[in-house]
Amino acid sequence: CAAIQRCRVGDEQDAVLVSWCSVDESLQNVLTDIIAAVSRHVEVLILVPTEDDLLTATKALTQAGVHDGFEFLEVPVDTIWVRDYGPAVLREPGGGFRFVDARYGDGLRSNDDALPSTLGTIFHTPADFAPLLVDGGNLITNGDGIAMATSALLENNLHGGFNKHEIVAAFSDLYGSDEMVDLERLE
Repeated sequence: CAAIQRCRVGDEQDAVLVSWCSVDESLQNVLTDIIAAVSRHVEVLILVPTEDDLLTATKALTQAGVHDGFEFLEVPVDTIWVRDYGPAVLREPGGGFRFVDARYGDGLRSNDDALPSTLGTIFHTPADFAPLLVDGGNLITNGDGIAMATSALLENNLHGGFNKHEIVAAFSDLYGSDEMVDLERLE
């Protein structure tokens, strides 16, 4: 490809990232089922923030007969919602990739907010800091230059001191988007 592209939903993936939760057994069952299904096709990277998480994940996966296709990453996170705060993965010309580390949340989840940079260090992958607030998984791209987000993303960043031109320019520079589509919130 000639330009930076954000990986699209539906693109072939090198890995899938999930975060384990030891305190909710029904959630553990769902995560185990997801890991069992996905690990047959692509590597699953499982964030385990504590030793207890590592032990419960190992036990659950072993009991489910899942013995390979995954890797544990002992990384501190505050919540399981990794799709909301994890790195945006961008493919670069020539086949490499890099992460974008956007600001996340209101500062109360510092481990979640730090995850993209932490993973960049672990995987020796550049993690470009984006001063924009991009939370709630509130960014979807088609990988061909169009980025879509709800009006909340624009509003949050306008309140954060950016103007619309700066927001669109930052998305263009960091995410390789040529066009920003502002979707109205669902009521």
